[in-house]
Amino acid sequence: MASLLEEELSERFLRRVANDVPENISFEFTSDKAMLAQYYQMRSRLSMGNCDVWDIAQEDALDRQGKIIIARQGRLCVAGANMLICSPRNRLHSTIEQDGIDLRNLLPELKLEHTPYAEFSRFVTLPEFADNKFRLQFHNNFKNRAQAYGVQYCFILAPRSWIQEYQIFCEKNGEKILELSHIEIPENSRYGGVPMALLGMQFAPLKTFSKAKTMLAVEA
Repeated sequence: MASLLEEELSERFLRRVANDVPENISFEFTSDKAMLAQYYQMRSRLSMGNCDVWDIAQEDALDRQGKIIIARQGRLCVAGANMLICSPRNRLHSTIEQDGIDLRNLLPELKLEHTPYAEFSRFVTLPEFADNKFRLQFHNNFKNRAQAYGVQYCFILAPRSWIQEYQIFCEKNGEKILELSHIEIPENSRYGGVPMALLGMQFAPLKTFSKAKTMLAVEA
């Protein structure tokens, strides 16, 4: 029996053959079971770089702690990621901190014990959306939502081979890259033997803060 994702991909292919005009993409936090099922399925089948870093086909504790943001075209989820916000009022631990690395102590100059910060993780897209233009759209939507929660810093745990590309991408988008070369990521079986590294950035000031707050209020 064809999966929900396979059925949607087939329908989408037929629609594009009939009409080459792409549908609008919308970004949103979601708790919709159908959208989440597609996102989790994408995570297991379409992991970035063809490695098993995010090969998690169902909701886990990190998903429940965070906020799942997706991009969709109609009923089809085309991309998704997990936003985990750590703050003085919400003492969660990011993925890297769950490995025993204390960012608050390692980066005292950031005063993370008093400052909200976010982790961007488990980002996957359908192959046809895996381009820099779409990544920029997703990144900026994620950034605006995070800043609406008062987030100043964001951390990305990713395979070491991807970090340089991420860094160049973020710098071109106006983010200030943090110096984290002194933080070594220990090996962990959940990464499938893939060497991991940490990227940190400071978001540029949010010029449309009130608009972002309004956006979140409408979705709530």
